[in-house]
Amino acid sequence: MLNEKVEEAIYKALDVEKNEVFGLRSIKDNHEYVNVYRINENGLQVSTENKTEWLQSSSLNTLLTGYSGIIKKPFIPKLGQGYYVVNILSPSLFFRCINDGDLSDKQAIKHKLAFKTKQGAINKAKEILKLIKGSEG
Repeated sequence: MLNEKVEEAIYKALDVEKNEVFGLRSIKDNHEYVNVYRINENGLQVSTENKTEWLQSSSLNTLLTGYSGIIKKPFIPKLGQGYYVVNILSPSLFFRCINDGDLSDKQAIKHKLAFKTKQGAINKAKEILKLIKGSEG
């Protein structure tokens, strides 16, 4: 069982929430692993093939050492839920919205520009700006 402070530090460092389901990708060769993972007080767990139970995984070390990275499922805000949208034209790189189901909400979700956290939107905006800069060079 993980120490509570260590557990919280891992969530923060990996930008995941307790029991949030995610995939893994090798940083070295960009290989995506097919398994589904989550982290909680029991450490890193991998779902069984039929996804009915969770088993301990030995891959936590690859995440903490940077050999593997997390692949998150896109965030989809529920109706009425607040979220952050990437805005590369704004100095803040984001703006806050409430999902009321209109076209702009649907487009932000469809194009994976909707984020649960401000930092998520900022990180994506920086990634987009970096790609733009690279294509101009």
